[in-house]
Formats: sequence, C-alpha cells, structure tokens
Amino acid sequence: MAIDSKKLQQQADDLSSRIWAIANDLRGGMDANEFRRVIKQCLRFTNETDAIVTLGMKPNRPETGYGYIQADLRVASPRNTEIYRVDQFKEKPDLATAQQYIKQNNFFWNAGIFIWSASTIINAFRVYNPAI
Repeated sequence: MAIDSKKLQQQADDLSSRIWAIANDLRGGMDANEFRRVIKQCLRFTNETDAIVTLGMKPNRPETGYGYIQADLRVASPRNTEIYRVDQFKEKPDLATAQQYIKQNNFFWNAGIFIWSASTIINAFRVYNPAI
C-alpha cells in the first residue's frame, strides 16, 4: 500500500483531519449500509483517540488469497465495543493454516483499509521512520 506523501503533507495543516487508506475492495460480504456504519464508527473513534484503525472482516471460508489479522478479543475498547487491539498481521496462508485460522474466533481477513488522523500518522512516522 502506498501513501501519497504530498497529500499527507497537505493534511498536516489540519492535524484533526481523517485519512483513509484503502488497498482493495474487500468488504467481506458486508452490505453497503453496514460498511458505511462501520466506517463512520471508525472515523468517530479516530477523532476521539490517537489510534490507527484497520478493518478485519469475519471470514466465512478458508482463504489463501487474503492476509489475516489476529485480534486480541479479550478486551474491547471502552469507547467502542467493536474495536479490538491487533496482535499480529499474518501473510496469505496456505490452505491448512487458513483452515486453522477460521476455526479460531480471533482471526479476520485483512481488508487493507486503515483510518487515522493526520496527527496520529505524522507522529507514527516521526517515531518509527523519522527519515520520511
């Protein structure tokens, strides 16, 4: 996934602005109204926190063509009970591994959708990759 650094720089003037990064069209069978509801909740959440939010879609079959997100489902965010901490990102698995993932309740397809505020991502770049 590429992020337009020029656009990000323009957004830096308004550090409260929200940015979406969408790598593909995966909605995991979610209808358009549900997708809009989830996106609105994520935008609200990133307005209230310094979180970087990624969307994971509940798998309905073992899939080797998608990466997976392993979530920590023990405690939801106090601000939104549908948002959890990510434990790991897993690359596209082989079929046996994908079958194991869907047997567990805490693996989701990686939708490649991220939402954050301009200030959050700029601070993350400063901390994790100051050369940018």
